Amino acid sequence: MPTAVVLLLLVFFGVGLWLYAKRVTDARVDRFIAVYALTPTVSGRAELRSYLTRRRRARAAGVLVGASIGLVGSIPDDRVDFAFVPMVAGWLVGSIAVELAERAGGGRAEQPVRVSSRWNLMLAAVGLLWTTAAVSLRGEGVGYGPLLAWGAGALATVLVVFAATRYAKRYRPRDQFPLDPDLGPAATTDAVRGLTAGGLALALLCLARVWTEAVPGPYAEAPRHVQAVWLVAIVLLVLTTVTGRWRGRTWWALAMVAVLPIAWAVPIRLAHQAPFGPEEAHATGQIQVARLDRVPAVQARLGLKQDPQISNIGAESLPAELIGRVDVTRPAPDGTYYRLFGFDSHTNDAIFLYGADGAGWYGEWSRVLPARYSWLSNVVRAGGTNEPMAVAVDSDSGVLWFRSAGADPGKQAAVDLQLVLMLVRDEDSYIYWATPVLSDRR
Repeated sequence: MPTAVVLLLLVFFGVGLWLYAKRVTDARVDRFIAVYALTPTVSGRAELRSYLTRRRRARAAGVLVGASIGLVGSIPDDRVDFAFVPMVAGWLVGSIAVELAERAGGGRAEQPVRVSSRWNLMLAAVGLLWTTAAVSLRGEGVGYGPLLAWGAGALATVLVVFAATRYAKRYRPRDQFPLDPDLGPAATTDAVRGLTAGGLALALLCLARVWTEAVPGPYAEAPRHVQAVWLVAIVLLVLTTVTGRWRGRTWWALAMVAVLPIAWAVPIRLAHQAPFGPEEAHATGQIQVARLDRVPAVQARLGLKQDPQISNIGAESLPAELIGRVDVTRPAPDGTYYRLFGFDSHTNDAIFLYGADGAGWYGEWSRVLPARYSWLSNVVRAGGTNEPMAVAVDSDSGVLWFRSAGADPGKQAAVDLQLVLMLVRDEDSYIYWATPVLSDRR
């Protein structure tokens, strides 16, 4: 593990443990008193500080546990991931746990605290709409399962927070603030607001995952502008549900929030439509295995230009090369290009491919393609292919070089190589389609 990563982990957990151990400062207590316009007694102030300390410790413990769960979950992928969902979920669980513990045995409040909970209904409606729309607009190869799971997570968050805030408003804290009757309702109001904000954040994170899973970009990540879309949606939803500033315009703002991700996703999905299908390209290939001293003869037989770097090599002891050409009946339209990769059909290992100029291309497209094409699923290993590499098809001669670092004709024959042709968008490397190439193997 890199030293920088270790230092980051030490700093993160060190700060978390420091917040857990440290008591709430007088300045924090003063801010709480000022927000709710309180005049507590000396004992009430001490009890308030103790309550705020217990609450912060529970929240900090939840964040640390959630971060640990996210880190453990990222180990199989050989990475370090501070996942926001488990951290926010941990914060929310800690907040709910401390409020339930504070009110255990406290009895019903004589006058329940009145804090608006309209966000629950609004967010539930938005979540249902977004999940349904995301399932309808999902990209090629995206299943129902992940989308419905994240949508259900958002709905579960809404229901849990609704139940927790309802309980907190109706039951008073146990044996707290006996000489300060105003502190109990203020503490409850502050707790309900905190639970509401935490629930709102967690539900929106779940709903964001619905969209990023439904409309993947050219690689594994979501397409462009997703951060700006969610920033605007979150701001509008917070103004609509938490503050009273937008009272009278709530449903107008809610309609904007509901439509915003859909308006973002529809053009992206329309742009995923290929200008033509793979059957119109009618790609055919010719592949041979040849020792390096026989490469010029093979090139001439296949109608390829000789490579000056190897045309004069004649040592029979040198390893072999996979060499061939691919022809298409329809050129790639403007703004697109063909790209091709190959893999061994027996081992499912991707094979190095070099163009006529010796150039190749590495990419992460292999993380997306297997979800769209099941016949490529065995090529994937731990989230990517083994040495993924591809070349662009030469528009003039269709020259493709297949190099496999010292191929052995006895172990690696042309018949074992499966070529895959892709039509790629020039703007962001989005792959419109992939299709196996019918090849003449010798």
